Amino acid sequence: MRSTSLPPHPEAVGIDRKDFTAFIHTVTGVSVTQTRTMRRSYLSTSRVAVPAPIGRPVKLSDNHAEQLIGYLHKHLTAYQDEMIWSLFDGFSIVVDRSTVCRLLAKRKWSRKLTNRS
Repeated sequence: MRSTSLPPHPEAVGIDRKDFTAFIHTVTGVSVTQTRTMRRSYLSTSRVAVPAPIGRPVKLSDNHAEQLIGYLHKHLTAYQDEMIWSLFDGFSIVVDRSTVCRLLAKRKWSRKLTNRS
């Protein structure tokens, strides 16, 4: 979690305490509920903790994805199970079929398009 330094007290910047939540909301761009939590933290420590990005962590790096796409260029009709084993053989990582499916959807890769070529 990264933190951003702000002035020690809202009055130091000329901001009324009731407008302080809106001030933090405009500085960080987070929801009002999270802003209230950050306000409590700021008033007690004089620092605002900026929340981490929302969403699931990435399981496959760009290097893994490029290796998988390269494998697909060689084996156009490969099944998802074969793709999983390719990643395991190349990088010793274990991924689920849904991870491979999400990657293929993100890269707009479909069997229909490969069969047309």
